[in-house]
Formats: sequence, structure tokens, C-alpha cells
Amino acid sequence: MKFKCIDGTSINLAPDVDPNKFLALRNYTTNAGVILDLFKNRDYNLESVPGSFLRILTMNEKELSDLPNILDEIDKLGLKEIFNANLECRSFKASFLERVKTALDKGIPFVNPDNTFISEIKYAEEFKNFNNNFTPNENSTVNNENIVEPIEVKSLDAEDLKVKTDIISRLGEINSLNSDSTLTFIISSIIANLDSVLGSDNKAYRTLGERHLIENALQGVALTPEMQNMISNTILEAFPDNELNIGRGI
Repeated sequence: MKFKCIDGTSINLAPDVDPNKFLALRNYTTNAGVILDLFKNRDYNLESVPGSFLRILTMNEKELSDLPNILDEIDKLGLKEIFNANLECRSFKASFLERVKTALDKGIPFVNPDNTFISEIKYAEEFKNFNNNFTPNENSTVNNENIVEPIEVKSLDAEDLKVKTDIISRLGEINSLNSDSTLTFIISSIIANLDSVLGSDNKAYRTLGERHLIENALQGVALTPEMQNMISNTILEAFPDNELNIGRGI
């Protein structure tokens, strides 16, 4: 089924969507073609969209002027595939993206294994409560006998940020080449923990490379054997083991 917009644009709906339920939106879709082009030019898959996406076609001029920057920032964060799996109008609001960035900065998991956003991040008040009560790496097991003193987490400088950007870029490429929701969940977990890992690394990546950062970012994340195999064969392959090369005298 197609939903026909007032500007002559049409879009394919998911099989279970009744277009008649959204007829009230039609008179507000004068910018639909422009909006759809913004998504298509960034390679979003709009072959079959849910009804919750149609409201985005009613954006006013102010919202439309903000949309390109929001889509570009999603790309820079390496999260396009996640957002493409959550084609709802609210997913592409500046306020929602800020919640996602907060989750990334604090290391809060924000997607389910099937690539959908967790319910807590969808609403501002729920996320506020979730954020305030969240404890990073709450699933990890720590041996207190091995702790000498707390690890100091420093703020990231320009060099750290460059490493972070490089890692996110490569993870984004891996994700774009593999349409697997489990892989996307793993990658989003790595990205969510990168700041804290880099902040406590003391620039060991200069000699060890970036592979150990990936491994450290997954500490405390509940992983199945299937996920472990995917990490080894798909993700770590893109990050050479510098420590092994050093041991060989390379």
C-alpha cells in the first residue's frame, strides 16, 4: 500500500499499515518530497515504512531546517543503521538525539538486541529517571581483591577524540556491510563505553593500538557465545593486535 502526499509524493507502507488511519496527516505533507530526499540521499531504506514514520512528513519549516544536521550527526556517530531500524518521527528530533548522545557519553545501553530503541530512551521523563539511576557496567563481575585504587577517568583530549572518531568510523563501516541486529547491538555497546575506556587508558593505545580498547569497551556487557564469535570474526579483524606484533619484534 502507498501513502500519497499532497505534494504528489508517495511512499510504500509496511504490509500491516492501513493508510486510511493517517489521512488526517495528508494536508500537512507539502514538504514530503524534500524530506524523503534527505533520507534517500543518505541511503536510508524507505522501501516499506511503518505508520509511525508518516508524521515526519508533516515537519514545519523550522523542523525541516534542523533535519539535515540531525541526519549528518547520526552518520558521524555511526548510528545510521540503528536509526533506520527505528523509523519513527520522534527518532529524528533534536531532543531525542541529545538523549542518545547522553547515553553514549555515560555508557548507557540504548538499543535492544533486535536493534530497536529501549523504551526508556523514547520519553524525556523516563530517560531522566533511567539516566539518574543507571550504574555503568552494572552487569560486570569485579574481584575486589585485585583493586588497589580506583582508576582515574580523565576527560578526553584532541588525540583521544581522534582515536574515538577513527574507531566509530570503522565500526560504522562494519555495521553498514553487515545487516545484523546482534552485530549492531554489540557495536552500539562498544560506542557507549568508548569514552570511559579512553579516559582510563592513559594513551596505551599509542603502543598497543586500538584493539584492546574494543575489548575493554565490552567488559561488563553480557555476551553470548554467538556474540563472542561475531566479535572475533567480524569486529576484531578490523583492529590489528599490536601487542602481538610487539611480542614478535615487529
